[in-house]
Amino acid sequence: MTFNDREKFIVASTIMVSTSIAKKLPREVRAALLDYIRQKQCPSITNDEWHEIAEGINEHKDATQKAMLIGFFDAVKNPFKTQGDPAATKLDAKIRENMHNIDLDEFKKVVETQKDKVIQKAFEKVKDMKNEYDDGR
Repeated sequence: MTFNDREKFIVASTIMVSTSIAKKLPREVRAALLDYIRQKQCPSITNDEWHEIAEGINEHKDATQKAMLIGFFDAVKNPFKTQGDPAATKLDAKIRENMHNIDLDEFKKVVETQKDKVIQKAFEKVKDMKNEYDDGR
């Protein structure tokens, strides 16, 4: 399967905001690298499309982080939400099987950058749940 220019640029942009190696580069360098990639691999992407894609990635990143925390909490602490929902049931089982391997420090770093109170509240509930699990081990 071959990606079109827009799909290629979305992947490149996502890599620039999500990988640890890219995050270590100054913003101006990441922008210059992304522009280079755009010109070499995605020449049909305009500046306006670049801006639109960047906004979409930021918006979806926040929504995904929120869904991760709420899904984590609901799957384990809200059994009524897992009933009849195969995805939530599977998530609940995987979380319980791997609770001892879950490190919330990385989540905490992400949550601390969020302004959304729902995300912060969900994280606090998840953290309390993890502490209860650790105390019960």
